[in-house]
Amino acid sequence: MADSAQDKQLPATERRINKAREDGQVARSRDLGHFAVLGTGLALLAAIAPELTTWLQRLLAQGLKFDAAALAQPLSMGERLSDLGGQMMLALLPIGGIVAAVALVATILAGGWNFTLKPLQPKLEKINPLTGLQRVFSLQQLTDTLKACLLAVILGAVGALCLSQQWMQHAALVSMPLANALAAGGDLLRTDLLVLGGVLAAFALVDVPLQRRLLLRRLRMSVQELKQEFKEVEGNAEIKGRRRGLMRELANRRMLAAVPQADLVVMNPTHYAVALKYDAAAGGAPRVVAKGADLVAL
Repeated sequence: MADSAQDKQLPATERRINKAREDGQVARSRDLGHFAVLGTGLALLAAIAPELTTWLQRLLAQGLKFDAAALAQPLSMGERLSDLGGQMMLALLPIGGIVAAVALVATILAGGWNFTLKPLQPKLEKINPLTGLQRVFSLQQLTDTLKACLLAVILGAVGALCLSQQWMQHAALVSMPLANALAAGGDLLRTDLLVLGGVLAAFALVDVPLQRRLLLRRLRMSVQELKQEFKEVEGNAEIKGRRRGLMRELANRRMLAAVPQADLVVMNPTHYAVALKYDAAAGGAPRVVAKGADLVAL
């Protein structure tokens, strides 16, 4: 019978943590990834804002020019929009690539690099309804759900507050020339994204250690699991004792086999015996080749 959650009160060992990493269980923070994506995108847009604004003005001015020949062909509008969309995609593709790379780095920073294919392996427990219910009502899932709801409420409230304070500026964009409207709209958008980025940064600072704590909580061990791991690492006590006995027996056999080569056996008839070998050519003190006590001495 599997140990209940109440029995698992011992901290996870390094071996269990490493085994969990091999199985794909690492601490990951979604909020850190969201903040990295928003922050990087905002930084890139702020860095290239003048060039991007000029390019958009030129692109829109070119796309909204229609001559008589273009108006006479109904399909020309679709071709014009397709061409504009293609140019926009090519312009935004490098930004998307950089943002994706930063998001990947942020994910690695939260829990370290861990590449494994074990989570993709088919397992019966993945389709077990009971296991699925346990995951749905687990502390991890409950925490993620509450955190997502709280984040949505806070982002919605902050966004509504920003719009309520800027609605006059947004309404004034309609009466502005295109160039001025794009610049003013970009400033308003940048301000709103900075505020939302600050909210995500605060959540990320809390979420990274929280995910680490939840992971260590899931990996906690019971006394029985700790004993089983000790047996797997150190070996069963009975097997180790039997192995030590065999090693002693082999050592005794080698020692007794060296007794006939001894030059002198000094013994106490009831307790101890020592076999000595002396090599006059080599000089020095006699060398002990065997020794024993009690039955071995006899």
